[in-house]
Amino acid sequence: MSGALQAKNGKALERKVYAVDLFCGAGGLTHGLQRAGIDVRLGVDIDPACEYPYITNNDAKFLLKSVEIIHGRR
Repeated sequence: MSGALQAKNGKALERKVYAVDLFCGAGGLTHGLQRAGIDVRLGVDIDPACEYPYITNNDAKFLLKSVEIIHGRR
């Protein structure tokens, strides 16, 4: 069973997967997810030392903030 959905015309529909990496550190998980085809939009960490390696090695934004004070949009 594949992850693709079938359209009424029989063609496969692709689903895009998006992610946010909480407690991202230097970005190892983000890097692996991106290599697997997952679109990581944001890495979040409270440690300022993580920002440079994260943005250097990944195609995602970095947010220097505690996850305790992050709120999602509704």
